[in-house]
Amino acid sequence: MGQLAQFFNSQQIETIALWDNLVPQDVGDYWKVAQQIQHVVNITYYPSAYTRDHMPLKPVRSIIIGHPSIQTFSKELEGINAQDVLAKIPTQILEGKKHFVGFIAGWPGDEDAKKECYFFKECLSQMKREDILVIVTCHPRGDKTFEKGLYSDFPFVFVPDNISTNEMTVISELIINQKSTAGPKIATFKNIMFAVSDHSYTNPLIESKMYSTVRKAELFPESLEETLGMEQKPDVFEILQMPKDPIGFIKQLIRA
Repeated sequence: MGQLAQFFNSQQIETIALWDNLVPQDVGDYWKVAQQIQHVVNITYYPSAYTRDHMPLKPVRSIIIGHPSIQTFSKELEGINAQDVLAKIPTQILEGKKHFVGFIAGWPGDEDAKKECYFFKECLSQMKREDILVIVTCHPRGDKTFEKGLYSDFPFVFVPDNISTNEMTVISELIINQKSTAGPKIATFKNIMFAVSDHSYTNPLIESKMYSTVRKAELFPESLEETLGMEQKPDVFEILQMPKDPIGFIKQLIRA
């Protein structure tokens, strides 16, 4: 990709890169290539000022455009009827439940994500309340077998076959995230908290200190109570310095 950009540059053709992840850096070959490309092209578009400002090497030219998928995601959620989703949950599972909490499980083929799913099991073992239903949605590449087996000892945990992450988000008061990249996107619509055993892991929302982050299972019940009791969720757009109407902003750029 870098060679392709250099070729077009040599032909006096302007090149543009789009960094579409809110996380500025990570590990792996994908990230290495992406970091290189942004310094070869003429200009790089970033979803937020936070993303740009936390790059290992600062780009020469940049524009903050927001994240169109977040805007699309919000519209998708607005089209989901909560009662239709609740109708998919068996009556006996709903009995006595007053609060719904969602958990986004990572792909079980990733050992790191698997480890965090086991950590969440430790967190659940600390729960005493019986009026909370925890709904676990799985990674699209998983078949739910791992999650159903892992959380089968907890009667207050439900791993549905027919409820998507979007639907779970609509009916839940709170979404618990581990290392899923969906966290910031969901945080624009619902309050979230993090349950991550890896002490080295961070992301823009954790660093803002506006979101509860549990790294020890015994602290989970208290953090859950505090987060459920919050009257107002933090403003993700303000935290990340991100435009709220990226689609409109991009249209303006195209017209210009």
